[in-house]
Amino acid sequence: MQEELAVLESDCHPLFLQTPASVEFNKLRKRLLRHARQAIEDFSMVKPGERWLVALSGGKDSYGLLALLLDLKWR
Repeated sequence: MQEELAVLESDCHPLFLQTPASVEFNKLRKRLLRHARQAIEDFSMVKPGERWLVALSGGKDSYGLLALLLDLKWR
Protein backbone atom coordinates (compact mmCIF):
# COMPACT_ATOMS: atom_id res chain seq x y z
CA MET A 1 0.00 0.00 0.00
CA GLN A 2 2.80 2.45 0.87
CA GLU A 3 4.49 1.73 -2.47
CA GLU A 4 1.28 2.51 -4.33
CA LEU A 5 0.88 5.81 -2.46
CA ALA A 6 4.48 6.72 -3.21
CA VAL A 7 3.80 6.28 -6.92
CA LEU A 8 0.70 8.46 -6.69
CA GLU A 9 2.46 11.19 -4.70
CA SER A 10 4.87 11.92 -7.51
CA ASP A 11 2.31 11.57 -10.28
CA CYS A 12 -0.72 13.61 -9.25
CA HIS A 13 -2.24 16.48 -7.34
CA PRO A 14 -2.37 15.97 -3.53
CA LEU A 15 -6.18 15.83 -3.84
CA PHE A 16 -5.79 12.33 -5.25
CA LEU A 17 -3.64 10.93 -2.43
CA GLN A 18 -6.67 9.41 -0.65
CA THR A 19 -8.17 7.87 -3.79
CA PRO A 20 -8.02 4.19 -4.71
CA ALA A 21 -4.62 3.08 -6.00
CA SER A 22 -6.08 0.57 -8.42
CA VAL A 23 -4.93 0.34 -12.00
CA GLU A 24 -8.48 0.94 -13.23
CA PHE A 25 -8.80 4.19 -11.29
CA ASN A 26 -5.46 5.48 -12.57
CA LYS A 27 -6.40 4.61 -16.16
CA LEU A 28 -9.72 6.44 -15.80
CA ARG A 29 -8.06 9.50 -14.23
CA LYS A 30 -5.43 9.68 -16.98
CA ARG A 31 -8.04 9.23 -19.73
CA LEU A 32 -10.20 12.01 -18.29
CA LEU A 33 -7.16 14.29 -18.02
CA ARG A 34 -6.17 13.52 -21.61
CA HIS A 35 -9.68 14.27 -22.90
CA ALA A 36 -9.99 17.46 -20.85
CA ARG A 37 -6.59 18.71 -22.02
CA GLN A 38 -7.47 17.87 -25.64
CA ALA A 39 -10.79 19.75 -25.43
CA ILE A 40 -9.06 22.79 -23.92
CA GLU A 41 -6.52 22.78 -26.75
CA ASP A 42 -9.02 22.01 -29.55
CA PHE A 43 -11.36 24.83 -28.59
CA SER A 44 -8.61 27.30 -27.57
CA MET A 45 -10.21 27.76 -24.16
CA VAL A 46 -7.14 29.20 -22.46
CA LYS A 47 -3.96 31.02 -23.40
CA PRO A 48 -0.71 30.93 -21.42
CA GLY A 49 -0.86 33.22 -18.39
CA GLU A 50 -4.65 33.49 -18.30
CA ARG A 51 -6.58 32.85 -15.11
CA TRP A 52 -9.94 31.11 -14.83
CA LEU A 53 -12.87 31.56 -12.54
CA VAL A 54 -14.74 28.27 -12.11
CA ALA A 55 -18.19 28.09 -10.49
CA LEU A 56 -19.17 24.80 -8.87
CA SER A 57 -22.56 23.58 -7.70
CA GLY A 58 -21.20 21.11 -5.17
CA GLY A 59 -22.41 17.99 -6.95
CA LYS A 60 -20.37 14.96 -7.95
CA ASP A 61 -19.76 16.25 -11.46
CA SER A 62 -18.57 19.62 -10.14
CA TYR A 63 -16.19 17.93 -7.73
CA GLY A 64 -14.89 15.78 -10.61
CA LEU A 65 -14.33 18.86 -12.77
CA LEU A 66 -12.50 20.60 -9.93
CA ALA A 67 -10.27 17.56 -9.41
CA LEU A 68 -9.43 17.44 -13.14
CA LEU A 69 -8.66 21.15 -13.36
CA LEU A 70 -6.47 21.00 -10.25
CA ASP A 71 -4.61 18.03 -11.64
CA LEU A 72 -4.08 19.80 -14.98
CA LYS A 73 -2.77 22.83 -13.13
CA TRP A 74 -0.47 20.56 -11.09
CA ARG A 75 1.08 19.22 -14.28
